[in-house]
Amino acid sequence: MVVWTRLALILILCVIQDGVMSRNTTKTNFRQKRLFSIFNIVTFKNDPCTTTGAGNLGGTCLDSTSCSSRGGTASGNCAAGFGVCCLFVVNGACSGDQTITQNCTYIRNDGYPAADTTADETCNYKFNRICENLCQIRLDFETLKTEVDATGACGTAADAVAVTSPFSSTANGFPPTVCGTLTGQHSKAPEGCTQYFTGESGSFQSYNFAGGQLLTKQNYNNCFRQVEGYCRLQIRESSVTTPDPFALSAPPTMAETTCQELSTLSFPSGIHSGYCGGALNTVDGSTDPVAQTSVPGSPFQVGLRTLETTLADLTGFSLDYKQIPCD
Repeated sequence: MVVWTRLALILILCVIQDGVMSRNTTKTNFRQKRLFSIFNIVTFKNDPCTTTGAGNLGGTCLDSTSCSSRGGTASGNCAAGFGVCCLFVVNGACSGDQTITQNCTYIRNDGYPAADTTADETCNYKFNRICENLCQIRLDFETLKTEVDATGACGTAADAVAVTSPFSSTANGFPPTVCGTLTGQHSKAPEGCTQYFTGESGSFQSYNFAGGQLLTKQNYNNCFRQVEGYCRLQIRESSVTTPDPFALSAPPTMAETTCQELSTLSFPSGIHSGYCGGALNTVDGSTDPVAQTSVPGSPFQVGLRTLETTLADLTGFSLDYKQIPCD
């Protein structure tokens, strides 16, 4: 008889060979009953998985017992059926600090998907390291829309999303304080690249570009993972017309020395290191956007620095990028 029993991470295979007794007139054979137990230990990585509930949210592949003990909800199977896709969600009103202990945790406001209209409310979330060699935390803004001041300021007469870290030695190591319409964007902490893109080509925007208002006090890098065999990065204004895909200061394009005193996009093209005004161009006074390509050997980065004063009526940027093969 073969009995298969599946329990959590352990697959137990019990093989029982029944005793057989046969008699004849010349001899008697007796075969003792024997019991064989074979234990197969099934292990699997706690990889990301996709839940089966509404929205197909991301989860972590765990055994069912671990999912329950960690406060998660099983939503679909993974690891060929040996694990469950475990969803972690932090819900509810902002009352004291809430601690995030699991990777891929969703933070939702009270009453989501309805907006939380509570005035003068501060929500604090603390992220515990899940392992000793953890270097960064990435926040993906799946759906996030807050108020933004008409001048582009966050946290004064508007809402604010702020991140701090005890492991960052400088203020610029933190992601900038942001607000407005941030759906689809992300932020990484602590030091390094605040936004990080892995594709050979794609698009990226300044924070709250979808809301049509450039934010003040921004100082961060957008970084791009260099694909093997590619040596340069090219950027150009996106084809969108609303909001304006490039408006860092009043048009037209301004000289590089003037840009140093204004909100500036930095990019190592070898022609300009800083871009401002109303068009991505290196010609002073031009209103026509022109694609810019980095010099070989330079980092695949696009930086943004904005002023602390009012930036009313400036939209920020929306740029397309593509990597250029080595010659």
